[in-house]
Amino acid sequence: MSIFSAGANLPSSETVELADPFTVRLHPRDADVFIGYSTTQGQISPINHYFGSAFFQTLAQYLQEYYKSCPLDQIYTMVTDVVADKNHQTRRNKEYKHVPQSLSTLRQTVFFTNDPQLRVCYIHYD
Repeated sequence: MSIFSAGANLPSSETVELADPFTVRLHPRDADVFIGYSTTQGQISPINHYFGSAFFQTLAQYLQEYYKSCPLDQIYTMVTDVVADKNHQTRRNKEYKHVPQSLSTLRQTVFFTNDPQLRVCYIHYD
């Protein structure tokens, strides 16, 4: 199922969702956003200049492995668990731990797919 959202010049901060030609639903413009941070505010996320950070290495691995079977929020939770369990080292060989953080205003479950008709993802309605 694909959903098309169209922004409209409405007086408030809302967008129009055209899921059905006879139905118009208004949603806040900030709805359906997912942001993943490599760490929480004020913390550092070490980077390997050849392979990237542990967060992005793990995120890429888990997206590649689970995108067909798990929704985005479950994948991100698995990545958070793996990164939080790792021991990280600074350039001065100091060990520490950090945890990724996410910000989500998703209203539905998001799955990824290879189907070119659905482009990047589809939204599953519970």
